Amino acid sequence: MAGTMTGSCLCGALRYEARGEPLFQVVFDQGDAMPGVTIVNAALLDDPDAFKPESVIYTRSAVPWDHVDPSLPRFPAMPPTD
Repeated sequence: MAGTMTGSCLCGALRYEARGEPLFQVVFDQGDAMPGVTIVNAALLDDPDAFKPESVIYTRSAVPWDHVDPSLPRFPAMPPTD
């Protein structure tokens, strides 16, 4: 996913545009706030298929019925930075 992402709220009354490269693309399970990071809900993108998650973060907060692709790396909080 690169360039400009566009989307809207479910009713369509609010539209948004985000520009630039994503820092990361993850499945986010209700984690702590991340100051300075804007989270874009992939389901609200005009082209949600452009979203390709790289990992699952904050799994310590995941509900047991939320099943995510088991091949993705999983982290109980934010992954370590290299």
